[in-house]
Amino acid sequence: MPETKSLKFGYADDWALLYQSKDIQEIETVLSGDLSILNNYFKQWYLRLNTTKTTTSLFHLDNHQANQILKVNIDNKFLLHHPSPSTLVSHWTIP
Repeated sequence: MPETKSLKFGYADDWALLYQSKDIQEIETVLSGDLSILNNYFKQWYLRLNTTKTTTSLFHLDNHQANQILKVNIDNKFLLHHPSPSTLVSHWTIP
């Protein structure tokens, strides 16, 4: 996998990108850029990023931003925002 500004966590064919900032626009820019990098990498290996199953979520401590929606795009398509995602972590068990 190529290097990205965001952290990557994966299990099998499921991946999550995580980026932290106080600036929402910075988060959107970084995630959109990283998705573009990954999409180009996938195309080189004849893989396809499923944009219909890929969603964004925003976690914060500021209640004033509770309804904020991330505007992250790939190939000129905005990803769906899901306020309560099912994450990889929710499927892991800790011995």
